[in-house]
Amino acid sequence: MSRARSSRATTPPSRRRRFALATALAATLALGADESAARSPGGAALTLRPGLPQVSLTLPEALPAPSEAEQQYFPFLEGEPIDHTISVGDTSNGFLVNGRAVQESAALGILPIQRERDLRYGSEELVALLEKSAASYYAATKSRMWIGNVGKRRGGDIPWSVSHNSGRDADIAFAYLDLSGKPVDPPDLVPLNQDGLNATYRLRFDAARTWQIVRGLLGGDAEVQYLFIASGLRDQLLVHAQKAGEPAALIQKAAIVMRQPVGAAPHSDHLHLRIYCSRRDVLGGCVNTGAVHDFAELHEDAKEAAVARIAKVMGAGDTEQQKRAIERLVLLGAREQADAIAAHLRDEPAVLREAAARALGSIGRREQVALLETSFDREVDVATRIAMAQASGQLGGKEAGRFLARVIGVPRRGVSQLLDGIGAASTLRSPALLSLLPEATALSREALFGEDLPSRLGRSALGGGALGGRHEHDGERAVQLAGVAAAALGERLEPVPALIGLLEDRDGEVRATAAHALRLITNVTYRIDWAEGDDAERARGLARWQAAWSRSKRAARPAWLVMGFRT
Repeated sequence: MSRARSSRATTPPSRRRRFALATALAATLALGADESAARSPGGAALTLRPGLPQVSLTLPEALPAPSEAEQQYFPFLEGEPIDHTISVGDTSNGFLVNGRAVQESAALGILPIQRERDLRYGSEELVALLEKSAASYYAATKSRMWIGNVGKRRGGDIPWSVSHNSGRDADIAFAYLDLSGKPVDPPDLVPLNQDGLNATYRLRFDAARTWQIVRGLLGGDAEVQYLFIASGLRDQLLVHAQKAGEPAALIQKAAIVMRQPVGAAPHSDHLHLRIYCSRRDVLGGCVNTGAVHDFAELHEDAKEAAVARIAKVMGAGDTEQQKRAIERLVLLGAREQADAIAAHLRDEPAVLREAAARALGSIGRREQVALLETSFDREVDVATRIAMAQASGQLGGKEAGRFLARVIGVPRRGVSQLLDGIGAASTLRSPALLSLLPEATALSREALFGEDLPSRLGRSALGGGALGGRHEHDGERAVQLAGVAAAALGERLEPVPALIGLLEDRDGEVRATAAHALRLITNVTYRIDWAEGDDAERARGLARWQAAWSRSKRAARPAWLVMGFRT
């Protein structure tokens, strides 16, 4: 849904950047192994940390859905209550912690189709507003207020909307009359024409009772940002309010928040309620996007104070609190803390170095790629090396491209064994969402924290499968493949020769993964079955790639993208 904006509107992440971040990068590679080691260039042992969850390292196709049975992870700090709801991120890219269920009553009902979907969860503020408004509506009209989709318990994408991700959206049915003028309950969200009529259901818009719903929503404790509604129906509501002698300030506020969305369905079948982030939400990483009305409280001072407080915890807490503080600063989009976070790249234990690397990928600066590369060269912990490669891919640029080419092209072990069950925990953020967390390996657009992917994914990387099924732990290969995923995210040409080199790997799934990365970077594919094709077929494909690189290696990436449409 396109969002109307005022001059004070915040800027949402670009769709392209969000897709790349959310789909291309392995956010966490947790190596669920016994103590084991591989060799680093300098001869130091690379450590595979035990006890971390297994995840999958694959290139972007589709993101896994979180397990509803798992507890939603959030980096609560010591002293913070852990049972309140928190709306994290924006309404199209965020997630929800401790989602509160809407309770049905004589005053409030969930429409049958939407009840089957079990999308009744929202933030505390949203649910309280719905329930209080329904009670007020029932007292005034003796009618039940009906709602449709709210959201999932942990937030995230739903198939029926581009929003409803973070617990601050709800679909509310209009009030309807039958053609005789009698109030009726709707069977569903019934669409109306600009005159407020539906011939199929023989229903018409009840402006008087629908205004009572609007009145209750605007009189609640939560701050309403939008009530999306078709313009003709909006006009009917405002005319009714004026004739009914409603206060001018209330009518003016309704006129501000009620609007037909641009570039989306006109909302002729329901009111779409959206509220602003509460103070608690803001301190957890909630992001308001769209119009900022004069009456809105954005809690910016509270957020600034929270960043300062959390930065102190990062510098002086115990290990777990320091790690959580780093993660929280990412959620808060605290880019000004990037240098302080980078200082933890030398910390013990390794979990702090890993958290710092992941944080830099989200809120660091491109010039910090050089620091990540230097840290990578002295790092002996596999998960941390992977995080450093991934962060470089997120930050992007020529230096990142060169670094990732080195990660991919100089494997220290020639064998093709992988960690058992490696694959991709992918992820990430809108302006402030996280790309981290061993506790939340399956970060996704549905719920950026979630399940830990214990299952083995499918065979083919071209089909979104995992490079799994191996039974010999190989940290160096895991790092190399993380570099492949990061290169695909970075969309730079520097890693292309190294990726072409991987087309000769003994492991068919590694070859397929490299080919998939090449396609994402260049848009070029020669339709070769790199996983299982015979030697002759693969030799032909390799020769074509080598010739293409020799011929066009000085071409800019847009030229490669055009060339891809011709292959």
